[in-house]
Amino acid sequence: MNYFESYMDAPLIVMLHGFPNNYLVFENQIEDFKKDHHILAINMPGCNDDSSPTEKDYELNVLVSKLETLILQKVSNKENQKIILFGHDLGCYVLDQVANKLNKKIALQVYISGMGLNQYVGRRFSLKQWIKSHYIVLLHIPGSIKLIQNHLTGSIRKIIYGLSGIDKKSSLYNEAPHGFNAITLYLSLAKHSRKLLLKKISNEKSAIPTLFIFGKNEKFLNLTTDKEINNFYLNGKNKIIEGGHWVLKDKYIEVNSAIREFMTVKTEAV
Repeated sequence: MNYFESYMDAPLIVMLHGFPNNYLVFENQIEDFKKDHHILAINMPGCNDDSSPTEKDYELNVLVSKLETLILQKVSNKENQKIILFGHDLGCYVLDQVANKLNKKIALQVYISGMGLNQYVGRRFSLKQWIKSHYIVLLHIPGSIKLIQNHLTGSIRKIIYGLSGIDKKSSLYNEAPHGFNAITLYLSLAKHSRKLLLKKISNEKSAIPTLFIFGKNEKFLNLTTDKEINNFYLNGKNKIIEGGHWVLKDKYIEVNSAIREFMTVKTEAV
């Protein structure tokens, strides 16, 4: 598993990006938090140009298991080492499952423009969310994945960022992996979610302190509400600021300030 690490003897922050990025989407958070934290920013399968993942590598349980192993390796020689999770987009979905595995080892988590698995599936009766997520249907058209990977990676990337309203001068346009294999991961996670649509959602709430940060101009997901968060988390906080889906890039000062404020309030945890 490919990753960036900035080590210091301090609490570990694990960063996991979403689609169609790599760990560089967190560059402004890395630069800030590496001053007083041990940083582990991970590339998802297929999101590093020199990686060649197998189909199995894209399966959620395999990915979660590998992440769990890697994280535990980083804190294996430190008793009671605090672990903090930062996720963006699909990274939140995956880290939610990692948090379920590591449970009490997680001090707190920050979800940016994303949410946990149960929360996402809990929106299955939201017509507004289905309309916003209509593009997922395109991924299930036979042959669409290969077509995009082989011929349309640049165009699709521009469309995604264009829909989100991201500045055309943003470094994001140069940060997405050229191979764009991440779309296979996206499809794998979409299929996993679909299997849960008819199942009963667990009533058990997460006890991990969780901060949700969304841009007010989010184009792909419904904004979180205090009521929704309280349905899934015992200790959750909602923060809506100016910006869009990549608010961690275009409003990173506000995002980082919100995270540090949340950390300060949760001093006992971190």
